[in-house]
Amino acid sequence: MTAIGLFLVVFGVLIILSRGPLIVAPERTRNVYLRLFQSDRRMRWFGLVMGGLAAIVAYLFVGVSGTIPLVVFYLALLIVVIMGFWLVPFPGSANRVATKIWSAFSPLVLRMIGAVSVLFGMWLVFLGFGL
Repeated sequence: MTAIGLFLVVFGVLIILSRGPLIVAPERTRNVYLRLFQSDRRMRWFGLVMGGLAAIVAYLFVGVSGTIPLVVFYLALLIVVIMGFWLVPFPGSANRVATKIWSAFSPLVLRMIGAVSVLFGMWLVFLGFGL
């Protein structure tokens, strides 16, 4: 298995674990997510950790040829930019937007988001094992 394959497997499993609960308990899962990032301090730490991980992923995928590595590289760069220029410096604003978006979804839509996310995670795992 290549490094890209391993990354896809781990990322797919993380998607499945984090979005799977939306299928079973959508409102409760949403409330847990929103409580995790209620304070500016937690939101800023989340941005720092996610931005750092995205920067590491972007660095690992520099110069790797292929469509999947290119997509992963640019998505990681996008996450670094969002975290660095919005979430870390303005955590209150990011928290308000996240709360507004997550609160707008009905339980049925949250279940569908969970199901589609789990299917996407499974596809990433399948794709990762093929590399």
